[in-house]
Amino acid sequence: MAVLVAAALVGLWYSVLRPAVRSAAREAITPEVVESAARQGDADANGGGNGKGQGASGGGEGGAAGSGGASATPGGDASSAPGDGATAQPGEPGGPAVPKSARVQVQAAVGGGATRRTAYTVPKGKTFELTDIVVQNPQGDAGTLVVATDDGQLLNLALENFRDSDYHFVTPIEVPSGGRITLAVSCRQVGKPVKAPAPSQCSESLFLGGKISANAKADG
Repeated sequence: MAVLVAAALVGLWYSVLRPAVRSAAREAITPEVVESAARQGDADANGGGNGKGQGASGGGEGGAAGSGGASATPGGDASSAPGDGATAQPGEPGGPAVPKSARVQVQAAVGGGATRRTAYTVPKGKTFELTDIVVQNPQGDAGTLVVATDDGQLLNLALENFRDSDYHFVTPIEVPSGGRITLAVSCRQVGKPVKAPAPSQCSESLFLGGKISANAKADG
């Protein structure tokens, strides 16, 4: 008898109750229910994020108040803080050097003495750092070319050995305040340019370049 009752209950479960439970579950999980659950999840996430962000902001304000109200500027530099001395401008004592160039041309007669001209005179209170020299002999003259400062010769060249020549110094040549850079030419023979009238004098030029800076002020 018990066996028959158990068999009847099993049959009732598979034939009636189980399908009804599945159908009820499917009906309960509707698109509206899924959308509502998703919205509720988003609201919970946003509420938690805002709470954390507000908490961090509050902590930052509290830290600023605890340090006397001072605030650090991102990427700030102590040298630019208010109250510090102004940064020296280019060309001023302690400031960066300023690029400077100059050019001079010398014409000299054959057989005469050296003809000298000043290419650049360093201003008072300044120092000139000479780094580049370019000399030109476009006619192909023969003779001597000398580039010098008040301290002595920098270059002594035979004109017949070049038409254009340049020199660059890794260690600058310092020319002090009031110092001069000069070009002197001694002409032995005037060159003959191709397909051009014969000139009557030697003609050479000098181009120089470097940086000029202000001398440091004396202490006291």
